[in-house]
Amino acid sequence: MQKGSTVSRAAIVVLTLVLFGTAVSCENPLVEQMQQRIADDVTVYLAGDPPRILSASPELGANDISTSAAISAVFDVDLDPATITGSTVTLTRLSPAADVPGTLSYDGASRTASFTPASRLEPDKSYRLTVTSGVTSAKGAALGASFSITFTTRYFHDDEIGLDLSYVSSDLSLNANAPIYIQLYTVPLPYPAISGNMAILDDHPITAPGRYRIPKALIPNQTDQALVFLFHDIDNNYIPGGDGAGTGDSERIIQTGV
Repeated sequence: MQKGSTVSRAAIVVLTLVLFGTAVSCENPLVEQMQQRIADDVTVYLAGDPPRILSASPELGANDISTSAAISAVFDVDLDPATITGSTVTLTRLSPAADVPGTLSYDGASRTASFTPASRLEPDKSYRLTVTSGVTSAKGAALGASFSITFTTRYFHDDEIGLDLSYVSSDLSLNANAPIYIQLYTVPLPYPAISGNMAILDDHPITAPGRYRIPKALIPNQTDQALVFLFHDIDNNYIPGGDGAGTGDSERIIQTGV
């Protein structure tokens, strides 16, 4: 009988303490803050550490990036694939500002989120990849802070030829009366020569220093390698459509995409 009374009194004491604690928490802001911190700590413990981005491609501040480059971010923990969405992972062209349409994917084996643009990027443009804190780990922990990188594409596409004539010596006298003309030949050169393997770009005279793009459609047979033959019409006596030139010729083999 005595033992049963002891248990009953103990139960009453515990119940009283619980009720007292509840009453105090409703009236004491400090107790409420303590309870919230405990709840937050429990949540963090159960969800684990916030995911981190180990690397991104392209790298921050990278220049001369292919317009067909893969765009991705690698994380240190498994992610919840449902949080990889168009609102949490975005690619934006900076000037003029515009969102880049594309598709997203997540590879769990490599913990990599990838963005594939709907079409290849524009040449010589700056872009920003952004990953927001809406991305969470498989356990529910949110990315600690939004992450972003910017990069700049090169001035021509992979299937084009880029000519960088941004520097021209003073004795070259490059102008409208003495332009540089371009001839393209497939490589290796066929023998005997076949006219279909040569293109004379008379409608693309170069009259000033700068960077120039030769589109795929103008490359003979649209091959992946061509002989670029540049000649400078110093004497202003070249007849458009003619084959060959005089003083000032130069040549080199350039592979498309290089």
